[in-house]
This record gives sequence, structure tokens and C-alpha cells, in this order.
Amino acid sequence: MSTSSGAIWSGFPFVSPNRYHLDASVSSPHSPVGRTVVDWANLETEQRNPNSDRIDEASALEICKIINREDAGVARAVEGALPAIAAVMDLVADALRAGGRLFYLGAGTSGRLGVLDASECPPTYNTDPSIVQGVIAGGDAAVFSAVEGAEDDAEGAVEPLSARQLRPPDVVLGIAASGVTPF
Repeated sequence: MSTSSGAIWSGFPFVSPNRYHLDASVSSPHSPVGRTVVDWANLETEQRNPNSDRIDEASALEICKIINREDAGVARAVEGALPAIAAVMDLVADALRAGGRLFYLGAGTSGRLGVLDASECPPTYNTDPSIVQGVIAGGDAAVFSAVEGAEDDAEGAVEPLSARQLRPPDVVLGIAASGVTPF
């Protein structure tokens, strides 16, 4: 299925890690699957975590315990998403075997994590740096300093991806904590 910008939608379920809950039934407002109006103020990722409301008043040990308890929820969420994760892994592995490349696409911290993972592939897996690449909203400067508003540009990825001359069997993998970032 093609979007208005010509990108190919993979058909994989949209996975949203809202507060350690991965929901394969949610569709992105920027995917061809569904165009939903997003109430940004009510997104889970935009809320305070009640389990750490008073973290600024806690001792160092209490802070460690709060973070550790919250981190435990991540493993449970990942466990529930293992079939979807495995499907994406298979898709990417098949694409790489066929001569394709992997492009991580994200904004803010999500984009930085994509850039970080891509930069670790050459020394860790002895890959050519062109095989796995990170594309972050706001460009390279956004890796080191926030570029406010870049994540809201729904067409912002077109130019950096076009410059990379996408071709089959390349894979573009979007990373978004909220699951609805327009970039």
C-alpha cells in the first residue's frame, strides 16, 4: 500500500509502547491504515508517572528502587510483543540478505536511539556504515541538541530519505515512544 508521499507501508501492525503496553491494534494517524486525530495532551508518554511523582525528594537508593521497579515492566511489555518483533527481525534479515539497507527513522530520544544503534553496528557486527543508518528529525544537529518542532513535520523525512536513494529491498523502521510522531 502506498502513502501520499510514495512510501510503502509494510503491513505490520502498528506497535505503541505506551507505558509498557504494546498495542498491535492501534493505527498511526500518519499511516495509510487510519487517520485519527491525536489528543497529544492525553498521550501516556506525555503524562507524569505517578510511581515517581516524588522522585526528587527520594534518597539515591529510593531513586534506584523506583527506576528498577519501572524497568521491570519493560520486559513484560517486550514479552507480549515478541511475535511482532520477530516478524520485523525476519523482514529486516531478509532485506539485508537481498542487498537492502536498514534505516531507523525517529525524532528526539527515539531518533537518537536509532542513530546510536546504527553507529554501533559497524564496530559490533563489522557492517559497512551504509548498511544500517539512523535518520533523526532535525538532522545531525538534533543528535546533540533538541530541534523543537522537527518531530511535528510529517514531510520532514522525505528529503533525508530521498537523499539516501531508497530502493527495494530497503527497510525504513520508524521509532516513536508515543507511536504517533508525525516525522
